[in-house]
Amino acid sequence: KSGANVKVLGDFIVKSTSKCTFVMGLSGTLVVNGDLTATTALKINQNEGSYLKICGNFTRGKEVGSFNAGVLEVQGNYNGKIVGSGTHLVILSGSTLQNIDNLKAQNLHIENTSTEGVNFTGTSYIYGEIKNENTPLNNGKSIHLYGGTIGGTRYIGDIRIERYVSIKNDIEIIGDMYFYENDAAHITISENTDLTIQGNVNADVYTTILDESGMTIKSGANVKVLGDFIVKSTS
Repeated sequence: KSGANVKVLGDFIVKSTSKCTFVMGLSGTLVVNGDLTATTALKINQNEGSYLKICGNFTRGKEVGSFNAGVLEVQGNYNGKIVGSGTHLVILSGSTLQNIDNLKAQNLHIENTSTEGVNFTGTSYIYGEIKNENTPLNNGKSIHLYGGTIGGTRYIGDIRIERYVSIKNDIEIIGDMYFYENDAAHITISENTDLTIQGNVNADVYTTILDESGMTIKSGANVKVLGDFIVKSTS
C-alpha cells in the first residue's frame, strides 16, 4: 500500500507456475537484502515515489510489468527484462563488478563505486537520461541512446547514438562515440553548450553526416573531438 515499507532479509524468490503480480503503492519501499529471482513470470508495477532496492542480483522471467515511475536500485548483476518509461529511474550502485544484460531503462544513473565498474554484456536501450560521472564501463558501446540526453558534466565510457539525442549542458565524454547504422542516429548540441569527446567519433550512417543522421551544432555551441572523426556513408 501507499507509504508501506517492506524489508526482505534474505532472497526474494518466485517459483509460481502462473503469473505473479507485485504492485508497489505510492511512496512504498521494498528492500531485498539478497537476490530477487523469478524462475517464472513475475510482473512488477511501480508507482510514483516507490523505491525498489535489490542488494543482490536481479533475474526475472518474461513479464516486464509497468515501470513508468519510481526508482529501481540494483547492487548486483542484472538480467531483469524490465522496460522503463515515464519518469522511471534505474540506479546501478554496486561496490563490486556488476554485469548488466539487456537493460531497457527510461533513465539510468550509474553509481557503482568499484574499480572494476560495470560490464554491459548485451544490448541496452536508454530512452531518457543516462548519467555516469565516475564509474568505469566495459563494452559501453552496447548502450544505445534512443532519444534523451547525457547528464552530468562528464561521462565515462563509450556510447552509441541511435535516435535523436540532445546535449543540453557542458559535458566531457571520456570514451568513443558511435552512431548506430540508421538514418535517425542524430545528436544535437544545444546553444552555447560545449561538448568534448576524448576519444573517436565513429559515424557509420546511411546518409551524409549533415543529413538526418549525424550532428547538429546550434549557435554558440562548441564541439571538440580529441581523437579521429570517422564517417562511413552509403550515399
